[in-house]
Amino acid sequence: MRKRCIITKPLSAGNTDEEWKDCLLQLNRIRSGGLRPLKFNIFIEGDGSISSFRDIKKKIADSLTSTFTDCIPTFSISAHPPESPGKVAVEALFAEPTGEIIETCFSDSLPYVKATSGSNKELWCCGIGSYSPVTDTTEASHYAFETLNNILRNEGMSMNNIVRQWNYIGNILWRNNGHQNYQLFNEVRHHYYQKHRTTPWYPSATGIGMLSPGTLIDFYALQSDDNNIIIPLNNPNQVKAYEYGQEVLVGQPVCTGLKNSPKFERAVLLLHGDEPTLFISGTASIIGQVTLGKGDVEQQTRITIENIKKLADPLVVTDMDERKRPCNILYRNIRVYVKNIKDFGPVRDICTSHFGEVPAVYLLSDICRDDLLMEIEA
Repeated sequence: MRKRCIITKPLSAGNTDEEWKDCLLQLNRIRSGGLRPLKFNIFIEGDGSISSFRDIKKKIADSLTSTFTDCIPTFSISAHPPESPGKVAVEALFAEPTGEIIETCFSDSLPYVKATSGSNKELWCCGIGSYSPVTDTTEASHYAFETLNNILRNEGMSMNNIVRQWNYIGNILWRNNGHQNYQLFNEVRHHYYQKHRTTPWYPSATGIGMLSPGTLIDFYALQSDDNNIIIPLNNPNQVKAYEYGQEVLVGQPVCTGLKNSPKFERAVLLLHGDEPTLFISGTASIIGQVTLGKGDVEQQTRITIENIKKLADPLVVTDMDERKRPCNILYRNIRVYVKNIKDFGPVRDICTSHFGEVPAVYLLSDICRDDLLMEIEA
């Protein structure tokens, strides 16, 4: 199955409802061309109101159901304002089916997409979390992971099958009684991975802020007879995130003892099908385990891109492939998070000079460290 990522933005400015309807028409036209929608990440300006988010989510869910009927994608809506002038942007993943059975399933009212071919099974699931007013990060994260685990279990899978995960944490840098929200999320993630994962590697992942409370999770999971097709990749210039020292983990320990580090790989190489796929985690201006370029967004962007180039080195990817297939790196999409509105232009200019016309979306978001000004995933 070939996949295509298409970034959709409104053709004309309007309010959130108007811009979403504009994007929906474009997405439906793409579907009409023979592509099957898999997942839509819908980024909106938002006002930080939980009740407003619930209203928008219902409108979008209803419109997706009525528009796509027999091929509803999994989707998430997050408060990540796109670069102005738009209030809505959609990162859409479509498939060109090549014999797989692709179907939309539901966990309660949450849609997820399953593709099966022989003994292989792939899952895409977005928007796992609560749109209720759950402001406590620990409670919200437990809810999201419990829901995620139930979906996998119902499909005969486990957390071992997660290849790529996206974690959106409301007010990620905020501290309450000495506990930082990102660290609270990491404690919950550690608990579930320790309980439900037995693999020696972790998923590729992004942990990023969002401008609404709570926790949302997206994931991609794969079940296959081949146990040697998922390979973690590391950047020799960076400490593995799960080996960070206590000095870079923020806040007080939740319980007596040490704070738990973020559990993710810098990248994961998936040798599944004819073309290898490289999932590059959220990457920032960190060398070793220290932030570089503090206060300088242009320097941080260049260092971040160099870190991505280390992970996407064709020689390394070819060496990891048992079949030693020559590898040309072709970026399917990038997602760029920017902390300050004023920095959209400089970051976009540098990214465009390196990545060219690769589909890209630029979003306003807090990054997981106070001194980080931007982050890229690919």
